[in-house]
Amino acid sequence: MRRCLNCMEEYPDQHGNTCPYCGFTEGEKESQPSSLRPGSILQRRYIVGNVIKAREQDLTYIGWDALFERKVQIQEYYPKKLAERKEGLLAKPYPDGEESYREGLKNFYSRSRELLRLYQEEDIVTYFACFEENGTAYGVMDYQKRETLGHRLQGRPVKPETAMRILQKAMAAVGKIHRIGIYHGMVGIDTFWITSQDKLIAKDFGGWLLSVPESGEEGLVGQISEEAGVREDIWGLARMFCRLVTGREILNSHMLEEALRSDRKLLGKAQVAALGRALDRKLQSLEQFQAELSQGEGAKAAIPLPLVIGGAVIAAAVIIIAVLILGGIV
Repeated sequence: MRRCLNCMEEYPDQHGNTCPYCGFTEGEKESQPSSLRPGSILQRRYIVGNVIKAREQDLTYIGWDALFERKVQIQEYYPKKLAERKEGLLAKPYPDGEESYREGLKNFYSRSRELLRLYQEEDIVTYFACFEENGTAYGVMDYQKRETLGHRLQGRPVKPETAMRILQKAMAAVGKIHRIGIYHGMVGIDTFWITSQDKLIAKDFGGWLLSVPESGEEGLVGQISEEAGVREDIWGLARMFCRLVTGREILNSHMLEEALRSDRKLLGKAQVAALGRALDRKLQSLEQFQAELSQGEGAKAAIPLPLVIGGAVIAAAVIIIAVLILGGIV
């Protein structure tokens, strides 16, 4: 039997080098120069497959957990601007970037370890393990072959009320991350899976090394504070909402105003003001964002505070009201 390093399905030897499940032929897809070689083993149990996502600061591979016999995602801390891997497994930081590399590595590992605590949350990808090896660090997560929110929508705008429902779910997930003292760092329409029941699952965490927006120097790599990271997540949520409503990439309040010129009634003034402040990174917390969305004309479409805190509060309130109505009290 063989195991395909592209989809991690096992198939009989009679099929040779071509997987009957995904059609991948071993050797036809060269690994990226900076990535681990497919077939590499980590922690004596994780088989590393092909790269499924490559970003400036990390690589994500499909993998196989030989101990529990399940497919996984393996995220590797690998900032391209700060390190190299010419051959073998070892990642080596460049001399002039070693301090930033070490700081980012520490951040990656500590944040991955914190995310292990959220394994029971259905709207956040499950982390199984994190460890240091090969001069870098890895996070092992649940693998799901689902479409992202961005793929589902294909750039098509949706009604503001639909976008608000999606924002509610995204804020609920991000709120759980913030409550354990970390931030996502890469919030957007492609960092959420969407299920057949329209539930969102936050994934693709990042921000181990982020460009500093205030510096004005494009591409500058540097650490940002937790407070700045929270503002970055709020910016990502506002950007995601604007993309859902307008179908366009909106990065700041000026771009939002320009996008709404042709249809001023698309959003209420309070909503536009709240979104503008979020896009300009002027809001300090999700609670502040929801409060400003709830003011004035945006109140009907805004997010009820209990939803950000947790669905159980809403569910309990609905049950109580139903009991009162049935009992003739209301």
